[in-house]
Amino acid sequence: MASATADEVTGCTDAAACNYDATFTTDVDNTLCTFPVGCETCSGQIDGSGTLVSNDTDQDGICDADEVSGCNDASACNYNVLATDDDGSCEFSSCIGCTDSVACNYNVDATDDDGSCTYADAGLDCDGNCVNDSNNNGICDEDENDCPDYNQNGICDPLEVYGCTYSDACNYQLGATADNGSCTYPAYGFNCDGTTIDGSNQYAGCTYSEALNYSDVATVDDGSCVLPRDWPSRRVPV
Repeated sequence: MASATADEVTGCTDAAACNYDATFTTDVDNTLCTFPVGCETCSGQIDGSGTLVSNDTDQDGICDADEVSGCNDASACNYNVLATDDDGSCEFSSCIGCTDSVACNYNVDATDDDGSCTYADAGLDCDGNCVNDSNNNGICDEDENDCPDYNQNGICDPLEVYGCTYSDACNYQLGATADNGSCTYPAYGFNCDGTTIDGSNQYAGCTYSEALNYSDVATVDDGSCVLPRDWPSRRVPV
């Protein structure tokens, strides 16, 4: 018959230990106890088979439950000071730009200056407008002079280019700065070249044969006839 001593089992009987053995027949040997440290927890068995569970998968000293994913590269634009696990989201471009608040292209989100700042010319704002223009004529007060400017268009009268300034006129002059009343327009229903808008064979022009600008192809008089100076003294043939 086997002795009772041979059947005895020794183990940890401290309930706080992971390998706690609650079996009433177990003899106490608490030198065998293992206790959780840091992120460790117990697997939960109470028959002496319990083990330590790490709970720190990457072994960085931060418990899995406390890990924060994000960019942990301090040089990145989206650096997250709280991030403990880098998730590959770091980017390095959105915070690059002009950091000078007085520059025309100041980027409020930029933290790293890339030397791209641009500035307005002296006396102008970033849109090219005068900072000071008391008479609203488009000439900065600093550049004003005493030249006459009858139409207040910012061009001295002696420098004006006179001509037809209405773009829908037949004789519109692209370089003209002041209109001189010389604009001419086509007759109703006709183009500037005298042809009809509807594509018919009619042609607008001067139909008076005695006029200086008589057109022998005109079928519709457009009122453009230029008569000789002595026209009133001429007698109309009978």
